[in-house]
Amino acid sequence: RKSRNNRERPAMRLEASKVQEQLDEAVQILGLELDNLLRRERSNIRTEMRAISLTDLRRLADFIKEKCQVYGWIDPRSKAKVDDPEKVNLYQLVFNFIGPVTAPIGHEVVDDSVQIGPDEEVPGGEALWLEHKGRRRLRYVRGVPPGPKANTPDKYVRTFSGSFAELLWNEERAAEWFVSHFWGEPVVDFVTCLNAHDYRYNLDGGGLYWVCAHANSQTHIGEELGTQGPLCSPFYRALDLAHGAVLIVDSASEVTRRMWCGFENVIIARERKEFVMATAQEGTGHTLTSTPAPADGGRRSIFGGHMAPEEVCLIRSSEFPRDGLMAALDTHLELARASNKDDEQMIIDTVRTELGGFDRANSKLRVLGATALFATETVTAESVQVLNRSTEPFELNGTWESAAAGLKLGLEFQNCDGLLLVSGQQVPDAESLARDLGRELLSAQHLRKVHFALGRSNVQDAGFQALGAAFSNKSALTSVTLDCRFCELGDAGMAGLVQGLGQAPNLASVHLNLRFCEKIGDAGMTSLGQGLGQAPCLASVHLDLSKCENIGDAGVKGFGQGLGQAPSLASVHLEFFGCGHLGADALTILGQALGQAPNLASVHLNLKMCSDLGHEGVQGLGQGLAQAPSLASVHLIAEGCENIGDAGVKGFGQGLGQAPSLSSVYLDFRKCENIGDDGVKGLGQGLGQAPSLASVHLDFTCFTPYSDARSSVGDDGVAGLGQGLG
Repeated sequence: RKSRNNRERPAMRLEASKVQEQLDEAVQILGLELDNLLRRERSNIRTEMRAISLTDLRRLADFIKEKCQVYGWIDPRSKAKVDDPEKVNLYQLVFNFIGPVTAPIGHEVVDDSVQIGPDEEVPGGEALWLEHKGRRRLRYVRGVPPGPKANTPDKYVRTFSGSFAELLWNEERAAEWFVSHFWGEPVVDFVTCLNAHDYRYNLDGGGLYWVCAHANSQTHIGEELGTQGPLCSPFYRALDLAHGAVLIVDSASEVTRRMWCGFENVIIARERKEFVMATAQEGTGHTLTSTPAPADGGRRSIFGGHMAPEEVCLIRSSEFPRDGLMAALDTHLELARASNKDDEQMIIDTVRTELGGFDRANSKLRVLGATALFATETVTAESVQVLNRSTEPFELNGTWESAAAGLKLGLEFQNCDGLLLVSGQQVPDAESLARDLGRELLSAQHLRKVHFALGRSNVQDAGFQALGAAFSNKSALTSVTLDCRFCELGDAGMAGLVQGLGQAPNLASVHLNLRFCEKIGDAGMTSLGQGLGQAPCLASVHLDLSKCENIGDAGVKGFGQGLGQAPSLASVHLEFFGCGHLGADALTILGQALGQAPNLASVHLNLKMCSDLGHEGVQGLGQGLAQAPSLASVHLIAEGCENIGDAGVKGFGQGLGQAPSLSSVYLDFRKCENIGDDGVKGLGQGLGQAPSLASVHLDFTCFTPYSDARSSVGDDGVAGLGQGLG
């Protein structure tokens, strides 16, 4: 006697006329290749080369929204109608649409709930069967094979075999991104995830993805998978060709418990593919990456200016749904399951005997979850343990509050290769935290880049000295960004900080925001230049010293003389806005020092409202910079420097005109009311001597809504400028 659970299920049939209508509409809506659809021979497009575009997937999602209710789609397991297009998953899509569209004439179908139905005539004189055969998913039979009918479905195996991707493109296309996913994920959510990925990677809908449901022929799945193991499967071959991989995390995180997905993640970790986690929540796609993605650059903050890519990556991590992060943190791929037990054991044996086991892939997913939790200020003993046990380098982007919590739980940094910390002003004792962090970072030999936001914190000289010691002799360190606005940093702290930076042998980029650091004086500025000048690979320096009112000529002189010793210096950006004590000697020596840098290509100086700056300073600056043999670009802002007149501008132009490689000049002399026709003429004549000059931007505006002042530059000046440049 059969139990309730073992009762025979009634045969399930699709209405033939509706299948035909659906197919006809799909040709129009999805742009299917009709020739491919009607062809009767086997395709020669390799399975791993059957990529599908996001544009095609978007159309497919729209087709589901429009047609699943119209055609009465059903769930192949429960036989219930699929009433909500937002919940249609791949199992249902394959049963109701992909199967009928891609089934060859006379080929078998597979599903335990399906029995052979009677012949039905459809437009065109074809017949449709649903047949129960084999070990895999549902298959359809469409059409009548040539010759007499056979008595068994086995005789109908013949002719065309197609995948859904082949109905869209009749050519081989390698995917840039491999998608690892669970078939139970709603298709609309799946596409939402890839939309988020597309945006984050600036793909503009043109990215190509390998998706198994669309790349594999659903009527020859066993044949395409083969019998030689997962390393010979199209999954492996497609992943090997792809640049990176996207792991779609469904709402229940079932993807981490599916064995084929586990195998894919083992390969992703082993081959070090670029890796993105994506999920959808309430119609919004979220992406999670261990490092900044292309679109993370260029975002503007609410206070103006551009945010660092690491800061945008931090925000993305903090917005990723917590359930997905916790599932990643608890990944055990070796415990995953497959619907086919033979497949499951085959994958386990292959991973353990040929791929080194599941540990690396488990660690990769766990670390990604732990670093994202760090971004959300959710640091736990478990997440700290995951990071401390990691054998692969990782980046940590979070707040100083997260760092404080991590240090309290024993967080170590030996495998941390990137560290971004923001919101330091919320930490009660940031000074103590900076010292503690500096000590811990002494062992961080993989540390590659650092970005600390310490603005308005109470970190003082001892804290900065500890950080400098941590940077010293770090062979991997290439980039340091410190935002120290309104800090308590003084001359002693500056000396300790830059001494360490100068001893980092591969340091290439330094960006320090020191606005309103009123404790920095001439001694600190001199130390800054001397320290950075010792860095053998330093190529880019960006310093904002605006409103540091205790910096004078002596400090700028010492700074320039020290920095000019940096042998690899290529780009200098200095902000001295509002530093009213800078005079002629300081800028002359700064120009001379920078002019000795053999690789210097770009100089950006903001001297806005430097009220003591006059003719001699600007003239000396131009003459000094012109000695740099590789100088290509000069950007000077001297707005509001009222003591600059004709002699200064003329001398500046004559100096720069001697620069052999100069191609671009941007000069802002707004509100410099003492500059007249003679100065502008002289500027043009001087710049006109530059043999490589291609671009000039000049601004001599004096009129503002708040002033009646007018520019002293008239027609004669403009005409003379043009003649000089011509």
